[in-house]
Amino acid sequence: MIPIVPDRRSEARPILFRVFFFAAFGFLLYQLLRIVAPFLSGILLAITLALVFYPLHTRFLRWSRGRPNLAAGTSVATLFLIVVVPTLFFLALLGRQAAAIYPWAQEQVQEVRTNPRATLEERLPAPVKKVWRRSQELLIQAGVNPRDTLLRTMEGIGNKVSSLGASIVKNLILFVFQTLIMVFTLFFIFRDGNRLTEKIVGLIPMETAYKTHILNRLNQTLTAVVRGMFVTASVQGLLAGVGFALAGVSFSVVLGFATAFMALIPFIGATAVWLPVGVYLILKGWVVQGVGILLWGGLVVSTVDNFLRPFIIGSKAKIPIALLFFGTLGGLQAYGPIGLLVGPLTVASVLAFAKIYGEQLARATEKKEISSISGSTAAPPLP
Repeated sequence: MIPIVPDRRSEARPILFRVFFFAAFGFLLYQLLRIVAPFLSGILLAITLALVFYPLHTRFLRWSRGRPNLAAGTSVATLFLIVVVPTLFFLALLGRQAAAIYPWAQEQVQEVRTNPRATLEERLPAPVKKVWRRSQELLIQAGVNPRDTLLRTMEGIGNKVSSLGASIVKNLILFVFQTLIMVFTLFFIFRDGNRLTEKIVGLIPMETAYKTHILNRLNQTLTAVVRGMFVTASVQGLLAGVGFALAGVSFSVVLGFATAFMALIPFIGATAVWLPVGVYLILKGWVVQGVGILLWGGLVVSTVDNFLRPFIIGSKAKIPIALLFFGTLGGLQAYGPIGLLVGPLTVASVLAFAKIYGEQLARATEKKEISSISGSTAAPPLP
């Protein structure tokens, strides 16, 4: 009888197919990412808004009696009116004020250069003047010239903010384009989001419980970040802007925007804006306005964060403060403004996968211990 020799080519064919399939699939995914890369900001923003405002969409879906096109159109129109239109108006005002900061900063720098004592020391109250002079002496002994440092700081701030205003004006067309992409994507997410999510989740080769855990963790983090960080920061920026305007501070919109931006960063917060502004007003001789800004910032702007953030977030995010800090700053550095969302989401994903790995490791260890115990207690074989 002729022995049957297995065909090694037939055994290798499934392996070659898997290698070819996943290599081709990875290449196609890479090409798809390159295709959608110019629209990525609008798409990510649409996904974020859809997740945050999905409860509102479900109400419109009930009112429209299950008609998805009508509900999606109503949701998009509502978000356009309450989010996009005010944002466009605010950005136009922000760009106008930011473009005017550079000449103002140059004027202030020239004033300090020509008559620094009249600009600073002579306008200070007597107790503050003594502290200021003593601080100057100590800084000069340490090799630091406070006057030169102040000049460089003011010039740097003026240049940065001026470039921000120019950037807003230059990128206005790009912003409008990304807004259109966002609105277009938002409609289809509201209409077909559930079906798309089910199909994508079905492709993930994991247990259903783990997939549900990861999705819930990402949804909780995104909701907490947007509703907690962004809403709280917006309220702080609005309150700070109102305080700056009432104190007669120029560029109150820019300073309010800066306050909201800094409020997004843990440990730093809105204090990084209102404190220097209040000190600057006092140094300029506007003591009442400066003290008012310091009181308003300390008692209202920074305090509202302690009440509003826990009320909105609760315990949803479940991310340690240190990781949230590095995730926010690192995401901002790596991805730009959209990194304020991507950073915390990445941290949440890593924590979710770490938890799954810990559960799998504990389960494997438990099985190994059970098998070893059962093996040691088994009856010895009969002779």
